[in-house]
Amino acid sequence: MKIFPKDHDGKVLNLMKEKGADFSKEHCVEFFLYFPDKKSVNLAKKRIKKLGFEVEISKNVNYSDWRCLATAKMIPGYITLNRFRKTFEQLAEQLNGVYDGWGTLIE
Repeated sequence: MKIFPKDHDGKVLNLMKEKGADFSKEHCVEFFLYFPDKKSVNLAKKRIKKLGFEVEISKNVNYSDWRCLATAKMIPGYITLNRFRKTFEQLAEQLNGVYDGWGTLIE
């Protein structure tokens, strides 16, 4: 039985494994990013779409920032998720935003 590293991505994957996730099948994975203004979130949307993601942006109703939700179907492997984490952290930093992790439903 595979055990993932104890960093953030690994902890989520280990929890998914405990809940019975099938890692041989694609999951709809959502990545959450937040940006301070509409200009930044639109730039992020454009860049993320080039990576093959569906992207939705919306005003964060409880705060003054903007949410960018990037979604793609993928097999949730540690290396893939960690690579996207680094990509999104860099993008968020470049645009004065914040990367807030990822999630998926376990079917």
